[in-house]
Amino acid sequence: MKYDTTLPKAKILLVDDRPENILLLKKILIAPDREIYTAESGVDGLKLALKHDFAIILSDVMMPGLNGFQMLEILRMDDKNLMIPVIFVTAIGKDEKYIHRGYSEGAVDYLFKPLNVDIVKSKVDIFVSLFHQNAKLKQQAQQLKNLNEEKNKFLGMAAHDLRNPIGVIQHLSNFLLEDLSDKISEEDIRFIEQIKMSSKLMQDLVDELLDISKIESGKFHVELAQTDVNALVQNAVVMNRIFANRKHISIDVQDRLNIPPVLMDSMKMNLVMNNLISNAIKYSPAKSTTTVSCNYIDDEIIISVKDQGPGIAAEEIEGLFDAFTTTQNTTTGGEVSTGLGLMIVSKIVEAHNGVIEVKSDLGEGSEFIVKIPVQKIANTERLGTPIEAMNGKDVRALYVDDSYLIREISKRIFKSFEGVNIEFAEDGKEAMTLFQEGKEPDIIFTDINMPNMDGYELTKAIREQNEDTIIIGMTAYLDDEILDNINKAGMNECFEKPLSGPDFQNILSKYSFIEVKE
Repeated sequence: MKYDTTLPKAKILLVDDRPENILLLKKILIAPDREIYTAESGVDGLKLALKHDFAIILSDVMMPGLNGFQMLEILRMDDKNLMIPVIFVTAIGKDEKYIHRGYSEGAVDYLFKPLNVDIVKSKVDIFVSLFHQNAKLKQQAQQLKNLNEEKNKFLGMAAHDLRNPIGVIQHLSNFLLEDLSDKISEEDIRFIEQIKMSSKLMQDLVDELLDISKIESGKFHVELAQTDVNALVQNAVVMNRIFANRKHISIDVQDRLNIPPVLMDSMKMNLVMNNLISNAIKYSPAKSTTTVSCNYIDDEIIISVKDQGPGIAAEEIEGLFDAFTTTQNTTTGGEVSTGLGLMIVSKIVEAHNGVIEVKSDLGEGSEFIVKIPVQKIANTERLGTPIEAMNGKDVRALYVDDSYLIREISKRIFKSFEGVNIEFAEDGKEAMTLFQEGKEPDIIFTDINMPNMDGYELTKAIREQNEDTIIIGMTAYLDDEILDNINKAGMNECFEKPLSGPDFQNILSKYSFIEVKE
């Protein structure tokens, strides 16, 4: 068989105190696909074995000083050498006592002198072939890893290009519904609602693909921070109500939510809530009810989403949280399902050290129950600059983004926040000019990827002058590398775009800049 030169040569170690024996073995085994090392004592053989990764070792048994058995015993003390195949070459004869000891020390075989050339060649060739097969598998695994990293990098770049326009479509369709609902026909309203729903489905698909790539690459993480679970649940309900209304499905929030602030990853838990509620709506018939409840019991948040859909067969529940798993059920309104959402939900819950349970009977609907242990935060705890310390002044905010449409949408969103005066800049340089002119904001929302001066550079420049300004990063794709960079730059937090009105409201409320009224 021709040697594949892209593979490393197999290293073979020959250990024998008699040079003529080494010379004979070397002559038998020499070939282009291997490198042969030699040692004339057990000590020298051991030194070489600890230094190199050998495909196979052929060693004499009876040698002065350190014999073959002792050399192998010491070699096997290191776990990384447990798998090196060792064949003893001996003239002792087929004494069962010696053979048994060799195997007990970890030898894989024996060769008896005088040597049979064909047997020596065939046995060594097998181990050399195994070495090359293993090397090829490692090469292929590395290639797959590299391709996966390239795929994840591409998805990250694609996310930036896709999320912004999708977010613009969502926000603009929402503005049209707010401004024109009493001025246009019901048919036009349905068209706009369809645009909003389609853009949300596209956004969900992009988000799910990105989350799967993070899970695959090991970059999936949770950032624990003070979270208002009441607002989180209510926001998820509000966001999904438009889709529920389209099918005349009511969303019933049981009991009055009164949960204290806790530590969790609010962005990812928002994804959990949205996924569970939207799934309930997808698979429920028209004019049914989806029930959402959230309780705080014994330092545990318990969230339940219950529908009146067809239920899930018992044999399908076990694999429900695997990637690309779908049940026999079909959506009741032609909605699209990727089979990725529940896997992502389970990973988020697991990352919070929680569990997710499913209760379902065919024809009786399904209930998804999430239980997450949390740390309660005292209501008196304040993060950032308290509004009381501003002497009654309005909150000064700065929004930095190189996208004109994103800035225009944000202007519209911030109009609804009482007492928040906001200015806009198209890149870090313009933002820094405003800062140096004495218009120092209390909070800055900045895109990360911008021309002239990006979000990292802007943050570092501001931190040289002011350590107290709250700086919130925004990016289409958030991974460990970006989190590391924002920490080094000095940002307080970073969120994935697009941010909605409730997202901005939660951030301003979290840092005590505004009070969310009931």
